[in-house]
Amino acid sequence: MTLTQSGATTTAAGTLALKRLNFKIGDGDWKDTSMVADEVNVQFKLALTGVGKL
Repeated sequence: MTLTQSGATTTAAGTLALKRLNFKIGDGDWKDTSMVADEVNVQFKLALTGVGKL
């Protein structure tokens, strides 16, 4: 994860891997991992305000 600040905005960005079936994401017909892998990457980018100086 990276944190950057520009003026009053702090940006947090990163990627994390998770096993979707542990969270019951894609149960039922989509449970077959030959179509959608169990481990998926989640990318995020958040713009935050009200964060103090880093």
